[in-house]
Amino acid sequence: MHSNNKNNFAGHILHVIGKDKKFFKMAYRIFEELYPGKNLILQTDNNIKEIFEDNINPQWKSFQGARKNDYRNVQLVIIHSLTASKIISIRNCPRNIPIAWIGWGSDYYDFIISDPSNYYCQKTYEIYSQRFKPRHFLKKIRNWLKAKIVTIACRRINSISTVIETDYRKLVQSKKLKNIPRYLAWNYGTLESDLLGTYIDDRVSGNQILLGNSASYTNNHIEIIDFLETLKIKQNVLIPLNYGDSHYAQIINRQARQKLGENASILNEFIPSEDYTALLKNCGFCIMNHKRQQAVGNIIIMMHFGARVFLRVENPVYTFFMEQGAVLNSIEELMNTPSLLQQPLSTEEIDININILKKHWSEAAIRDKTKALVNYHV
Repeated sequence: MHSNNKNNFAGHILHVIGKDKKFFKMAYRIFEELYPGKNLILQTDNNIKEIFEDNINPQWKSFQGARKNDYRNVQLVIIHSLTASKIISIRNCPRNIPIAWIGWGSDYYDFIISDPSNYYCQKTYEIYSQRFKPRHFLKKIRNWLKAKIVTIACRRINSISTVIETDYRKLVQSKKLKNIPRYLAWNYGTLESDLLGTYIDDRVSGNQILLGNSASYTNNHIEIIDFLETLKIKQNVLIPLNYGDSHYAQIINRQARQKLGENASILNEFIPSEDYTALLKNCGFCIMNHKRQQAVGNIIIMMHFGARVFLRVENPVYTFFMEQGAVLNSIEELMNTPSLLQQPLSTEEIDININILKKHWSEAAIRDKTKALVNYHV
C-alpha cells in the first residue's frame, strides 16, 4: 500500500454507488480519464442505465449483495456516500482490499450535529418543530444505532474524504463516531467541466440576491426574508426551491411573496443546469444562512462569478474559506452593515477568491487529488 507509482496499479477500482446520478458521473469521468477501463461499478439503489443515459458505457454489476466474487481483480473499493445499503459491500470485501469512503455530508453530518435544533435559527425551528419534533426521540435512537454500525464499518475503511477538511475536524471533535479513518482530500466536480463549464470566464452582470440553494429547512430562509423586508430592498431576490421539501417550499413561497412582493423571484421548477448557472450570473450577492456545510457547489459558482457571499460563522464552509484567505462576509456583518448589499467586490478581491477555488476545484487539482487517493491505497 501507499505506493507512489501509478504503474503498479494493475487491478480495478470498484465504485459502490446508489442514487448518485449527478455526483457520480462527475467522479466517473475523472477516474476513467486517469485509469481508463479500470473502473467497475456496483450499484445498490438505482438503475445504472438511468445514471449513464448518454454515451458513457461503464463496466457495471447489478447488486447481488456484494458477493465476494464481485471483488475479483479489484485493487481498491470506493464507497460514494456511506448509506445503509452499502454497508454489506464493506462486510463482504476481502480484508486485503483497501476501502475509501467519499462522503457527501448527508452520510456523516448526523455524527457532527446530532440535535436537529442546532441546524436551525429560531423562527425556522418553530416551523420545523410543528412537523418533525415528535420524531426527535426516534431520530436520536436511529442516529445512535447508525453511529454503532458505521463505527464497526470504519474498522475496515482506510480513508475518508469529507466535502471540506473542516467537516473532518468537526467529525473528529464530536467524538460521536469511533475508528474515524485518515482524511484524504477529494471533491466531486471541476470548475471547468462541471461547475461552470462554458461560463468559466464570465462574471456577475447584475445586482440580484441569491438566497439559499434548496427547499430544505437548513437554509433558514425566513430569518433572511424578514431581514430583507426591513431594508425595503429594490433588488430581486432569487430563491431556488425546485428541490427539497415541498411543504417547506410552500411556506417559503408564501412568506417571500408576502414580505418581498414582486422582488421575490422564486424558482419552483427544475431547469437545466446551464440555465440555472445563467440565472446565478445575474446575482451579485449571495446569502447562505446555513449553520451546517451545504450548498458548496452554489457557493463556488458565486465566488468564481465574483459575487459577494455571506455565510454564517458557524458554517464550516465559512471557516474553510476564511482559513484559505478568501474574501467573504458573515451574516452578522450583513446584519450590522446592510449597505454591503450595495458594494460589489473589487477586481482584486474577485481574483483572490478565484485563485483559491482553482487550488481546490480546478481540473488539475481534482486530477491530482484523484491520483493521490489511488496512490495512497495501492
